[in-house]
Amino acid sequence: MAVANNDDTVDDSATGDDLLIVKLSEEIQFTDATLNADEVLWDFGNGDFSSDRNPLYTYYSNGVFNVILTAVNDFGEASTTQTITISSIGEMIVDPNEEQQEEETQEEETQEEETQEEETQEQQEEEQQQEEEQQQEEEQQQEEEQQQEQQQEEEQQEEQQEEEQEEEQGDTSGKGATKTRGYKGKDGTQNDENQ
Repeated sequence: MAVANNDDTVDDSATGDDLLIVKLSEEIQFTDATLNADEVLWDFGNGDFSSDRNPLYTYYSNGVFNVILTAVNDFGEASTTQTITISSIGEMIVDPNEEQQEEETQEEETQEEETQEEETQEQQEEEQQQEEEQQQEEEQQQEEEQQQEQQQEEEQQEEQQEEEQEEEQGDTSGKGATKTRGYKGKDGTQNDENQ
């Protein structure tokens, strides 16, 4: 005899707005492992019987049950007994409200994470924009300083050129002048000589 639990049987029990899924039964798959049996009889230990070779039987109450398999052929009959315990009937399997709350909590956490990621991304973009603006201001300031320096150099060059021109003009004004001095000749007359 082989026994397999089947825990798929569930029923819904609603009270008010709360939905509770409670296990109201348990299916057991029984398997006939006898050899050369012409007939079999299953006694499920609660007053129910079956002559199927491999019956699927449903228990609706918890308890300890002595399951007896009797095999019959031309040479007589033989029996084997196995004790099974059913204890899960009446247990709550799923609380949909809790599942829903967990799903909502997960959704909220996911939304919070997405919001944080978006805020972080926006903050990074703002910082990057500020850095770019600051860099542009620094570059503009450097250009203005270079222009001022260049302008100062040009002004200095112009002043230097003007000073050189003034010096050149001063030198040329003294070169073209003629000096005249007088002297007396042998005869005592006054003569002027241009040099």
